[in-house]
Amino acid sequence: MSEVVPSEVDDGFYGPRHRRPDSTRHRSGPWTRAWHLSVYAGAALVALVVALILASAVHDSTQAHVAGTFTEESCEGDGRYGCQSVGTWTSDDGELTYRSVGLDGAVGRNGTSRSYAIPDAILGGTDTVHDSASSPLIGILVATTLLVVLALGVLRAAEKWGDLVRLKNSWRRRKGSRP
Repeated sequence: MSEVVPSEVDDGFYGPRHRRPDSTRHRSGPWTRAWHLSVYAGAALVALVVALILASAVHDSTQAHVAGTFTEESCEGDGRYGCQSVGTWTSDDGELTYRSVGLDGAVGRNGTSRSYAIPDAILGGTDTVHDSASSPLIGILVATTLLVVLALGVLRAAEKWGDLVRLKNSWRRRKGSRP
């Protein structure tokens, strides 16, 4: 059996035994923790708003569609994507007429468009009518995508800030302390 001579020992970094040599212990200051908590609270608030929009879009997609004709009276705004068609929508049976409504879509050369209204909709029920090419499922898809992107962003930030490891260690301590 040979003895280890101190000069033969690797001159690498030797830290305390409870800490790996490559780990860097970073303690967050109170302002950093406050920033992280405010980001989490803001993300939770945004998630709540998007979830309400998603619930409204799901509700609206289950409501009855009433077919009719939209007649353009004016084109308001001149933004990047053109103007918003504003006009009168009348149902095919003549029972419903909405004045000064916006069209979600485009009108034909004669200024009219086949469209449908969703009278009991939460999102733009009597303010907006939709052309035959638009689908109420678009709102569901957009809101779901926003929720997924928000969740992934929050998880990425929590991982970067070390909060996922802290949470996992906290769960382990709680689980180990139970009788």
